[in-house]
This record gives sequence, C-alpha cells and structure tokens, in this order.
Amino acid sequence: MDLSDYADNECSCKDCKDACKYVPCWGTPDEIRFLIFSGYGKRLMMHVLSRNDFGARPKDGNYFDNTIRVISPAFVGNLGRLTVSPGSTGRCTFLTKGGLCELHDKNLKPLEGRIESHEMSAEEAIIIRREIFRMWDNQVGKSLSEDWSRKYFKS
Repeated sequence: MDLSDYADNECSCKDCKDACKYVPCWGTPDEIRFLIFSGYGKRLMMHVLSRNDFGARPKDGNYFDNTIRVISPAFVGNLGRLTVSPGSTGRCTFLTKGGLCELHDKNLKPLEGRIESHEMSAEEAIIIRREIFRMWDNQVGKSLSEDWSRKYFKS
C-alpha cells in the first residue's frame, strides 16, 4: 500500500480531535528524526513490537531478532519510556488543552495523524499503522531508535 495516496486530513470534528486522547499517531523515521531535531526528543516514546503483531514474519527465519522499534509521540506520563503492547493507549503529549495538535501548525504532525479520519474503517486504520510499522523495519529505523534510546530513554 502506498500511503502517499492519502491526502492530509484537515477535519477538526470532535471524533478526529478525540483520537489523540487515546492513541498518539505514528510517523515515518524521517518525520520522527525531524521531531527530534526540532527539540521534541524528550516528548517521544518507544514501541518495542514483534513483527508478529502486524502479521509479518521474522526476516530470514531468525526468530530471535523479531522486534521492531518505533519512536512516536508519547502518552502523557510515558515520556522517554517504552511500551511493548501494540494495544497500548493513552493521551498524546502533544494534545493541547483546546483539543488540538501542538505539532499541526508547525508542519510536524506525524503521517498517521495527518491522513487518518473519522470516515475510515478500523481495518483501514490498522493497515495504515502496519505500513508505518514496516517503514521502521530497516537499518534507518533501527539506527534512529538506537540513537533516541541513548539520548532520551528513561529506564
């Protein structure tokens, strides 16, 4: 699936704004690198997920290297930490008191948050997240997650 087929969603209805109350959006490694470069590294978190969580098989049959690390905006109270559950939920640290995304007007909003809308099915939303997950399954994603861990991870 090519996520560039999706246009940015400018909807600000209650349902779209409420999405950030439950799940921070994911971005590509390049977008997250730019967030870190822009000074937001401390407000991110790491998802350590199995390839199996999104129906992928371990590369080359290596079941011991079966995890992908995705850096994303953090849940409130989870800044600089990690989660190992694909179903983890929490309010995004970038959600303002007015119910808007702090990153939106700065053109820093991650891909998932820009393209998802209340008109999508749950299946389509899962496909989008799976495609972003796959963008982290390479040396660029691995290096970025390692760099972020060294600088911002709180054990």
